[in-house]
Amino acid sequence: MSRENTTSTSAGDSPLKKPYLPKLSEEEKALLNTHLGCRRCRTFYTDHDSRTCPMITAKSWPDTTRYTPLTENRAIAAKPHTTVAMVYSEDLCDADTDSYVPIPPFTIPHLYAQLDLMGPAVEDFPLSIKAMLDISSPAVIISSGLVNQLGL
Repeated sequence: MSRENTTSTSAGDSPLKKPYLPKLSEEEKALLNTHLGCRRCRTFYTDHDSRTCPMITAKSWPDTTRYTPLTENRAIAAKPHTTVAMVYSEDLCDADTDSYVPIPPFTIPHLYAQLDLMGPAVEDFPLSIKAMLDISSPAVIISSGLVNQLGL
């Protein structure tokens, strides 16, 4: 639903109707605030806000013919993602002593994180995985199967 503004043409002919974007609801304002969005361009996860929006300089607004209401799903889909990968080396030597470093057995509980991944080969966004977090692990950080599935 969009509002319209009636203005006259310079020749005084029939009036032109200029559509406006619908007014932001309180829910949409909250979504934009939560997901670092701009109320002017109505974009989530921007590096600006409505005071510094590039559309102010351009004296423009979002295209009313392509506008869709703001939703939680759109906000989540717009969230920037970081691709992280590590190359596994068969050489398990200590860099300081050049001695073999055995892989210890997993004997204590580990910290896991539920991650949403994306990559060039991912068609059904997002690809959800459970990943073990260990900052000093000499073990494989990302499997070759996951690398292939992501298209990395």
